[in-house]
Amino acid sequence: MKETIRKIALGWGFSLAGFCEVQISNEDIKNLNAFENNLNGELDWFRRYQGIRTDPKQIMPRSMSVLVLAAPYMNQGYSRKIEASHYKISRYAAGRDYHKVIKKKCQKVLNQIQELFPEIQGRVTVDSAPVPEKIFAVNSGISWRGKNTNCIHPDLGSYFFLSCIFLNVKIPADDAMKDRCGTCRKCIESCPTGALGEYTIDAGKCISYLTIEKKERIPDPFRSQLHGWIFGCDICQEVCPYNQRDRIYDASVPSDFLPRERLISFLDQLNSRNEDSPEDLAGYSEEEFEVVLSGSPLRRAGMKKILDNISAAGQTL
Repeated sequence: MKETIRKIALGWGFSLAGFCEVQISNEDIKNLNAFENNLNGELDWFRRYQGIRTDPKQIMPRSMSVLVLAAPYMNQGYSRKIEASHYKISRYAAGRDYHKVIKKKCQKVLNQIQELFPEIQGRVTVDSAPVPEKIFAVNSGISWRGKNTNCIHPDLGSYFFLSCIFLNVKIPADDAMKDRCGTCRKCIESCPTGALGEYTIDAGKCISYLTIEKKERIPDPFRSQLHGWIFGCDICQEVCPYNQRDRIYDASVPSDFLPRERLISFLDQLNSRNEDSPEDLAGYSEEEFEVVLSGSPLRRAGMKKILDNISAAGQTL
């Protein structure tokens, strides 16, 4: 059953598939609680559901195992583009909103599993519930958790989405992957705002948080440190040695995650602007700007927030 289910998941385009128990260790619970207590930001949604995150069996009370899946999103052409651009949008946001895309794919995996094993019940989660996905990814052997707090695979690097399928059957867990960060501190030393410690992150200083989650205007001390990022940030991933390998470009990236033409056009117009103010929406009307955001992860931030990010990032032009 275990290898059949894994084969089904890989057959639907996931690059990694591993199994772990639903329960997490006391050490993981302690670390999650420590992160919550030290949160320096407006991540109210994290605090609100911490009890479920530390007791994930609540997600599906009859669950006994978790199938953890990874889907890569790295595109070499887009990566080169943002490396040469002043204004930058995180690689994960170049295509369609991954929540919807991966959830549909996971549901197809679960449906095929149930065709072969009718006794199996399951629940799909893709950031749709307070699931400790990174802990599951480590426990299932598909990654280790790096010093930049991202999940890393020796061949795929860290540019992949995680999703989980809770199952009501007991499936032997895979062996956890050994931490391979070693003495490397490139991610920590490269973070412009000093948000990273060893395996820790100060959310209130993270550029991804500042450009996506923070509701108010980005504070002045950080406005000159965005390095061009107007939605998300990939700096701690860009410098990671495991993301320098050609193999991460060979992974099968679903077409839904390839860069959208309207996003590329938007970035091109931004980068060709000479104005000091973003008020012209980079040449877009408000309606056209909404089209850029439609079906994209950028909608999470919204037009007003992105315009402020553009203004802040423009300070270093």
